[in-house]
Amino acid sequence: SHFRDFVAHERHPARLAALADTPGPRHLDPEFEMAAATFHRFALEQVRPHAEHVHRANADIPESIIEGLAELGGFGLSVPEEFGGFATGSESDYLAMVVATEELSWGSLGIGGSLITRPEIMARALLSGGTPAQRAHWLPRLAQGTSLAAIAVTEPDFGSDVAGITTSA
Repeated sequence: SHFRDFVAHERHPARLAALADTPGPRHLDPEFEMAAATFHRFALEQVRPHAEHVHRANADIPESIIEGLAELGGFGLSVPEEFGGFATGSESDYLAMVVATEELSWGSLGIGGSLITRPEIMARALLSGGTPAQRAHWLPRLAQGTSLAAIAVTEPDFGSDVAGITTSA
């Protein structure tokens, strides 16, 4: 059918690969365009030069990248202003994270993408389930990049897919 041909063409690996390097308009506000350009430049200058080595050698992410991302304020995008971050509690907080994650992942998913999403996950977990003392202790450290977050979850039959876990009492 025509639909199957269309889907086969659009999902073909060569077509998807060609699209990966074809930027399109994002229709972002000027402040988000500036943020995208800033994180893109960081990914180009700081992340991409290390990406292949880190990936192939299973090497640690260079401290210079972590320090640079902290200087940019990247670790504080999801942390509320009251704890030293940039989050205001509006929907634009999510867009800021999406823009930063997209640009850093363009540089390297393993370096940029993972570095930016871990504090996001931890900040949201602390904000939704942490005690006031835990928030006061950890959120400023996450925002400054002085404490790095990690997520360690594995379950039989589910791996790290915590959304797929079922429980019973």
